[in-house]
Amino acid sequence: AYWWVRQGVRKALFRHSRTIRLPENVYTLLGRVLEAKRSCAQEGDCNPTKENLARRVGITVNKLEKLLYMTRLPLSMQQTVWMDQDITFQEITADTEIEIPDTSVGKQLMRKHVRGLLNILNPKESRIIRLRYG
Repeated sequence: AYWWVRQGVRKALFRHSRTIRLPENVYTLLGRVLEAKRSCAQEGDCNPTKENLARRVGITVNKLEKLLYMTRLPLSMQQTVWMDQDITFQEITADTEIEIPDTSVGKQLMRKHVRGLLNILNPKESRIIRLRYG
């Protein structure tokens, strides 16, 4: 029963400990990497290389780098970008939903020009063009 309880607790931690959930095998591999780091620290190597950690865990350096990249914690949009300034990531990130003023003005001018050209055509031709292109 001990193992089942332990497994249940681990699964609950995996599901609820992060904003972005990762698969259990990633957490297991990360645990092995952290254990290898602790082992290196106990042996006196405070900053083990990626090659050393990968060798101890039994994975490639490339896989270790991907693992460390995947398990980084996400940044908050309200977090300051620089310590000495009060600028947040939200303030410097562009909103893709808002149309750029130059583009908006260009579209308005194009509509006005097309309407003028449609007014030159006779009503039947104008109707055909409007039905075809909207």
